[in-house]
Amino acid sequence: MAMCLPEAGPSFVTSVRPLCIRRRRRKRLSGCIIRQAAFRLHVTLAHTMSRIATLLDALAAIAAGNNELLPSELQPGLSRAELDALLAEADFPVEPPEEWYQTYEWRNGTVDDGRDRKLFYYHRFAPVQEALAERGLLEEGHDDSPNPPPLLPIFTFMGEWYAMDCSSDDTIRGRILFLFHDDIVAYDNLEAMLESILECYTLGAYRHENGKTVVDEPRVAQIKLRRNRCRAVDPNLAALAHP
Repeated sequence: MAMCLPEAGPSFVTSVRPLCIRRRRRKRLSGCIIRQAAFRLHVTLAHTMSRIATLLDALAAIAAGNNELLPSELQPGLSRAELDALLAEADFPVEPPEEWYQTYEWRNGTVDDGRDRKLFYYHRFAPVQEALAERGLLEEGHDDSPNPPPLLPIFTFMGEWYAMDCSSDDTIRGRILFLFHDDIVAYDNLEAMLESILECYTLGAYRHENGKTVVDEPRVAQIKLRRNRCRAVDPNLAALAHP
């Protein structure tokens, strides 16, 4: 008598499919997941690159309304290889986040010759060579710490600095600290800082008047608080317009 075999439906085919085929499917799936993760990282990097440059362009254009020479006084940006060489020369211990690279690839700041070269409010964008030299002086304030945080100063005014904290595992963004008498975490990251400042100008919370920046302090404080969660954590900072 002929044996009646079950019809080869989907479940039957799957159960007898060779193990090697199923392994190849898992391998292809793993490869797909890796490619998707790489694509998401690429998109994030591309967003950071374009967003940082766009924000800095906008702030430079606003600053030009107060100093029409500023755009031409901003030094050309540096390549990643040039920035890495300067970091190595300064013995900087870690690789900075992408935000820092994108900032100095955009422009390399303005020299300090005593003239008005504010990029925003009253702060100047320091060239990377000046910032790295200043880094050593800033670290002297952490002599009591065996492992001072790896900080990269960026914006300055007469001893005040906004610096990027490079101690995080985040390869894209870094917290922005305000350094003067104390270290204050002032902004969640550089993009949030630049967006906050640009919004202040756009909404009139910062405005140029007779060569100076007039500040609507309550409104500035609200904008910075809304865009930076770190300011909500510090009750003393939440209501402040500066830093």
